[in-house]
Amino acid sequence: MEVSMKFPNYKNNFSFLPKNALYRADNITANHFFTTRNSDTDILPFEIIQAEKQIHSADIIYINDDNINKPHYCDGFVISESSFLNADSSYGIAVRTADCVPIILYDPHNKVAAAVHAGWRGTIAKPDKCPSNGIPGIAANAVRIMTNYGAEKSKIQVAVGAAIHSCCFEVKNDFLTAVRDSIGNKMEDFIISRRKDRISVFFYDLPLLNAWLLTEEGINPDNINIASFCTACDTNNFYSFRKEKKLNGTMISAIQI
Repeated sequence: MEVSMKFPNYKNNFSFLPKNALYRADNITANHFFTTRNSDTDILPFEIIQAEKQIHSADIIYINDDNINKPHYCDGFVISESSFLNADSSYGIAVRTADCVPIILYDPHNKVAAAVHAGWRGTIAKPDKCPSNGIPGIAANAVRIMTNYGAEKSKIQVAVGAAIHSCCFEVKNDFLTAVRDSIGNKMEDFIISRRKDRISVFFYDLPLLNAWLLTEEGINPDNINIASFCTACDTNNFYSFRKEKKLNGTMISAIQI
């Protein structure tokens, strides 16, 4: 059975807000949004905390009163209901993407949330404090940090926003070797081989790989909602670094408690 068949909400259950070109995931009950190429990012639903620079890592920072105004060099954030006891509680956390995988995670029972930028390196990297037998990748690391602040894996809902999909994400041997080194032969479940100019080329399903790694960390596949939008296929609505061959802009994915 294909890995995608294990996810009932694979490529499903997102709602567009056409007036401001935002979209939201039906399974995330906290205030959140994903922007598109056509969003007015000067007028957002809430103020966001974002990295000074995203570094294509598995590094996640927990945001609270002590570090809210510091520059952050990472690829994701976690907040909880007790993050802002002294600061403005209207802050949300956000990441920016233009092909990489944006992931929003939320435990509505315990009020813990995360926003993650999963580039291919961050998808398979092991963070410094990862257990020796721990699941690799920034998505799994976000779950572990969320549980440190009261989240329960069984209650975490996940939304995977617009990203480059296997229709367009052509990969080379260095990528395949790195993924195999990280997750072993399981990496083959996410490869699509096609013929191009009489040779075999390989395409990869990075959103699905992130979803699978989340299930390996203990997230219920029923709670994972994966958007169908491919950034490289639809540059009228999304930015795509790979398709446009330069960074014309980025989309924002954000959540607020």
